[in-house]
Amino acid sequence: DGIVVAHGTDTLAFTAAALSFLLHGIKIPVVITGSTLPLVHPQTDAIRNLSDALRVACDERFKGVFVVFSGDANKPSLIHAGTRVRKRAFPRATFFSVNAQQIGKIKTDFLSRSSIAVENETLLSEIRSLNEGTELQEPCRLKENIEYFQIYPGFSPENITRAVSEGVGGIILDLYNSGTGCTQKGKFSLLEAV
Repeated sequence: DGIVVAHGTDTLAFTAAALSFLLHGIKIPVVITGSTLPLVHPQTDAIRNLSDALRVACDERFKGVFVVFSGDANKPSLIHAGTRVRKRAFPRATFFSVNAQQIGKIKTDFLSRSSIAVENETLLSEIRSLNEGTELQEPCRLKENIEYFQIYPGFSPENITRAVSEGVGGIILDLYNSGTGCTQKGKFSLLEAV
């Protein structure tokens, strides 16, 4: 009915994005979670995160890949789309949705009963309809010759053109936090290189 994946937090967002594309057309929820503190730590969020992830994995409204994570044993877990999530390292390792409101959160009432509060029904509906309207494909072979470039002031777009000429299979551009990079014409133009 649903799948829960316990995952380390450093690469959790990368796995969520990859699975979102690899499992396009899946008709059940795949929920990825982890913890800020280990399970044996007295203030661990692992129990809350796993419990909340199981709750989402059992909810038929969710079809696709999602991240459920609290980061604090005393705060509600947030629900993010697998393709929209990114790790925030400070003040505590938590996750946030990029360029979209999170899908929802797990609410607990005064009797300690939990429920899922959907806050972004539009995004959840889009994810659900995309997966319902597509057949799950055979897993594709992933290319291993991928180049990763983190953009910084003065980054030379020649790195991109050189990688393409050397036959790289794909390029990941890690842009500024605002999702931008140099697009003005000239020797630093990412737009011209792409």
